[in-house]
Amino acid sequence: MKREMRKRLLILSTIIAFCMLTIESSAQESDVNLYDSPPIGGAMPPSRMPGKKLLSLTVTFDDSNNELTFHDENQDNVIYYIYNEDNVCMAQGVCNFNKEGNYSVLLDLDDGIYTLNVILNNEEYYGRFCIRE
Repeated sequence: MKREMRKRLLILSTIIAFCMLTIESSAQESDVNLYDSPPIGGAMPPSRMPGKKLLSLTVTFDDSNNELTFHDENQDNVIYYIYNEDNVCMAQGVCNFNKEGNYSVLLDLDDGIYTLNVILNNEEYYGRFCIRE
């Protein structure tokens, strides 16, 4: 009986440990959804709302090291601006993509919610991401 109980506890603790690792790793990197309209009242359209255009550009934010990564296989001309909650521009730049179509920037910003404004092929797109400790 004790042996069976130990076996169950071992399996349960393994499952819990696996779930904790999965939750921790998934919380580190997240997609920054891009929309072709600016945030209204500080809110973006719902994430399940389909975009009007298919973009070759994707953006992810890794909150473990505050790294914003742009990926565009077409390596289009991309300009970005990052605004804080007070609509003050905190960072800006031009993406110089590497051979794989990636460009990363480390952000030295305080905790808060930020709006990403991207200009791609003379069209503007907006996304939001959160920096937290």
